Amino acid sequence: MDKMDIESLRSQIDLLDDKIKDLLIKRLSLCDEIGKIKKELDLNILSTGREEDILNRLTNGLSDLDKESVKLIYEQIFKVSKCRQENIKNG
Repeated sequence: MDKMDIESLRSQIDLLDDKIKDLLIKRLSLCDEIGKIKKELDLNILSTGREEDILNRLTNGLSDLDKESVKLIYEQIFKVSKCRQENIKNG
């Protein structure tokens, strides 16, 4: 292992980060659409159990360390999604 290995790994991470960013933008766009529907139907932003269902599906079969990491990341994604939907509903 040397400095070139680190640079190669970082390059791979950069490519993955770009893909993750694109997917997050798509996810947020879908959440915005859901927010518009919830506004039209006067529904609550929080769908009881939905976040828990997502976390269970995504963490099924992962190690405890990976489960906790995925949960921490998705808690932030959920927070941003709800905030955007609140802005749509109240805007």
